[in-house]
Amino acid sequence: MHPQGWQLYRTTCTYAPLPTIPASTGSDLGALHPTRHLDTPRQHMCWLLLHLCAWAQLGVLTRIFIGKLFGAACGITGAGVGDLPCVTSAGLTHLGGALFTDLPANVAGSFIMGLLSPGDLLALIYPSTASSAKGIALPLLHQDSPLQKHAALLLGLRTGYCGSLTTFASWMVQMVEMMIGGEPAPVIGSEWVAALWGVGIGTAVSLAALVLGQHVALIAWYAWNAPSPSVQDDTAKAAAVEAAEGLAASKEGEAGQDQDGAAGAGVMADALSTASQAAAIRAVSLAAAGSPNSKQEAAANGQQQVAITVAAPAANTACGRTLLVWAADGAALTILLVLTGVSLGFAVHDTREKITTFGHRPRSFQWFSILLGPAGCLLRWKLSTLNGKVKGSWSWFPAGTFAANMGACVLDFVMTSLLLRVTRLTSLQTAILTGIVVGIGGCLSTVSTWVVEIQKLSVTMPHNLRGYTYMGVSLVTAIILGIIIYGTSVWTM
Repeated sequence: MHPQGWQLYRTTCTYAPLPTIPASTGSDLGALHPTRHLDTPRQHMCWLLLHLCAWAQLGVLTRIFIGKLFGAACGITGAGVGDLPCVTSAGLTHLGGALFTDLPANVAGSFIMGLLSPGDLLALIYPSTASSAKGIALPLLHQDSPLQKHAALLLGLRTGYCGSLTTFASWMVQMVEMMIGGEPAPVIGSEWVAALWGVGIGTAVSLAALVLGQHVALIAWYAWNAPSPSVQDDTAKAAAVEAAEGLAASKEGEAGQDQDGAAGAGVMADALSTASQAAAIRAVSLAAAGSPNSKQEAAANGQQQVAITVAAPAANTACGRTLLVWAADGAALTILLVLTGVSLGFAVHDTREKITTFGHRPRSFQWFSILLGPAGCLLRWKLSTLNGKVKGSWSWFPAGTFAANMGACVLDFVMTSLLLRVTRLTSLQTAILTGIVVGIGGCLSTVSTWVVEIQKLSVTMPHNLRGYTYMGVSLVTAIILGIIIYGTSVWTM
């Protein structure tokens, strides 16, 4: 391929760089660039809020369903559930509980968060294999997919769905309840050993699920964008031909050709070292395979491939981009309207039927949880702006995520203490308090973002222990808060 072909590739095949996630917004894992070029800032914010609320509600619903699927047969959410497996346990009515109620949901959410990892994060964690994905918003999809620039959807899936599917506060509440003992299982007493195992298992399995999801995302990235072995062979041959021609030109003393060959070789090396390596390989392979006996035809074919590489996606996705973006927005709007309407209807129906019934967790709590979930998600999203705002030597500390998790823990400990101490609560009052715990507290706290931050902070190991420090501070602080708030309410009964 003629050196000018490489130069044309570099100047023509220039994709607008995708904005990357700032260090201060760890929970978003994606830049907030406009979904449509004609959106005003107010319209853009409306799309963001729509996706955050819709996917947060779906995350709460999924978490409740997974809890019933794996724990209903153990007596967590009820009895008589048929052939459902008894996997998780609250550790309050019988021994056990290291496999806590929300463990499957935390694992699933962390795995999905790994699938949705941005290219910059993958390049940071796996620099030897994921460098080509740097700058890609969602390596799980093809790099030319219109959804790569749908910021509202990506934010909704990561912060809204994964953040609400996983819960740090509910996990800590169960661990503290097992450590303290007391009601509702005074006979069992404290299970602090099982609780400590639950803390370790919850952390390790969520981190493992995140890594597994990232590995699947990397496999998908290479499946979408990596060239075939035959293309790589053609590329190597083309590079060898170019090197031989440049050497021959230098030996013959043709200064003009020598300069062109050197420039072409330098541009080739630079191009192959960038994130657009796969596209460059495709351009070279077409040039090498188009007409091997004609250098002029190879250059012409190379220019034609360059034009195809740049122009074809724009022409083919001009309509598809709009359709996919609107389809994603329509799906979010449908989810929000359906879940809100159904939850309101069933909440009114259930509370009317059971308004005089007393119980620890009436069925209507799940509808209040779905309705209240977006409030916790939006608050966590706003708190994420505090990440990286701590001054001094702790500027690396994710203060926003830490504040969200600890605030949710305090809220859940207080609500759980009220449910324990106040005995004459109606079914409606119990449902609302439980809905605050599962909905607001569950969505305000997150495990999926927490394990991502631990992973990012651990990249500098063994030079510092920031990842372990952040993990330890979060767990110990939550447990101490629980012992103070919930323990006091039990011990003073």
